[in-house]
Amino acid sequence: EAETELAAATLDRDRAYQDLNDFHSKHDEEINA
Repeated sequence: EAETELAAATLDRDRAYQDLNDFHSKHDEEINA
């Protein structure tokens, strides 16, 4: 059960990082446009 919670937490963290990367990518595109 602890491993499942850890995997879920890691997945949430990875998703948050991906959202952050997407946000920065869009921001960079706007600056460079």
